[in-house]
Amino acid sequence: MKNNNNFDIEKMIKKYSNYVYKIINNTVTEQVTIEDKEEIISDVFFILWQNQNIIDKNKDIKAYIAGITKNVIKIKLKKVKKTSKAECDIDDFQNFLHTEKSTESILEKNEDFEQLVQEIKRLESDEYEMLINYYYKGKKIKEIANEFKISESKVKVTLYRIRKKLKKILKKRGM
Repeated sequence: MKNNNNFDIEKMIKKYSNYVYKIINNTVTEQVTIEDKEEIISDVFFILWQNQNIIDKNKDIKAYIAGITKNVIKIKLKKVKKTSKAECDIDDFQNFLHTEKSTESILEKNEDFEQLVQEIKRLESDEYEMLINYYYKGKKIKEIANEFKISESKVKVTLYRIRKKLKKILKKRGM
C-alpha cells in the first residue's frame, strides 16, 4: 500500500472504507446520518494521510485505522452534542478536521498540527508509546498496562498527565 515510501491513499480507501464503515456502525449508538458517516470516513483517511510520517509502516495499519476512526467518531459526537464551546480541546487537534474553506485558516491549522506533532515527539519514550498505543493503535488501557508491566491506574494517570502537559504547551503558544 506504499508508493515511494508514502501511503497510496487511493488503495487504502478502496481496501479499508468498508472496515471503517463497520467500525462506525458498531460504535455509534446515536442517530448519525449517512452524510455524517461519509464525512467520518473521509476524515479518517485524511488524518491517516496527514500522519503517515509518524505511523510505523511495519505494523498492521488496521490498528491505526481503528484508533483514528474511534477518535473521529468521538469528536463528531462531541460536536453534535455541544452547541457552542469556543475553547479548543486536545482531541480537536489530534484529529485535525478541516471545516473551514479558507486557505489561510487551513495553513494556520496545519502549522498548529505540526507544532502538536513536534511536542508529541518530544515526550519521553514511555509517554510517547502509551499515547500512540492508546490514541492511534486503539489499544485498551489493560493491554497497555500489561505491555508496560504497570497498573491500569498508572496508565490512566500517565495519559491524563500527557494530555494536561500538551494542553499547557498549546495554551502557552496561543493555540
